[in-house]
Amino acid sequence: ARYPHIFSASTVGLMRAGERSGQLGPMSRLLADQYRQDHRVWIGLLPTRLYGWVILFFAIMVPTLPTVLPAVMEWTLLHPDATSSEQLQQLWNNYEPLLVHKLLPLFALIVLLDWVARWVLRQPWAAGLRQDLLGLVPGAAGFLRAALLTRVLTVMEAMVRSGASYGQALQLAAQAAGPGKLGRQLARAAVRVEAGEPLGTALASAKSLPFTVRSTMLTAEQAGAHQRTLGRLAETEREKLESAPKRVAITGYVVGIAIFGLITGVALAIGYKAYLDAAFAIGEKLMP
Repeated sequence: ARYPHIFSASTVGLMRAGERSGQLGPMSRLLADQYRQDHRVWIGLLPTRLYGWVILFFAIMVPTLPTVLPAVMEWTLLHPDATSSEQLQQLWNNYEPLLVHKLLPLFALIVLLDWVARWVLRQPWAAGLRQDLLGLVPGAAGFLRAALLTRVLTVMEAMVRSGASYGQALQLAAQAAGPGKLGRQLARAAVRVEAGEPLGTALASAKSLPFTVRSTMLTAEQAGAHQRTLGRLAETEREKLESAPKRVAITGYVVGIAIFGLITGVALAIGYKAYLDAAFAIGEKLMP
């Protein structure tokens, strides 16, 4: 916990639960599996991110190119004997100031803002915000939910197996879930259970916990089958987590194609309008 930039709050929560329940080995194995899954997701989305930057670069650079055509045409009219290479050189001479003073700084600003946003979200104090934002992203939301539920249910099973109360199990499960919405809701439920409130009533306010999980946990408490039920629920979420990277990659491709297709369409519309404006301007120069 003294190194929050290396070990996240959820990692610390898993280690504490493993230490107190005598299940440090399984908790470490679960953590290693989840790190491996995170890496697979990052690798799977890397081509989409690179493709997006390429699309964004050309969407900024290309549409403004027709705006320099009238000046080039005027120069061509004054130099009718100019060769193609000279015309291209004149085109570059007119485009270069626009490129250097406006377009490249705009692209650099976007890159800088992206880097700053990612740096801020990587900070320990922004972990809750990062988790809540990822929960809104298509594809990533399902992966994040499966990862969080796997951690929460595994911690609760280990704590109940070691003889801890449901309140104590919920406290460590909240730490393992991290500072996001689910972690905050479980922490409040833990306080209410420790104060003597029934588990079902306390968990009713934890809306980020699926209803099926909440109802199954309540049934398990009433039937005295905590360990077996929690273990089965955790295993179900682990199975979902195994297939999650492929789903995230496919969703990322689809969403990426839609977003970058929209950017390309807007860039083409801007470029076509600039081309029409340039054509009319050239026509006005040719009419005399």
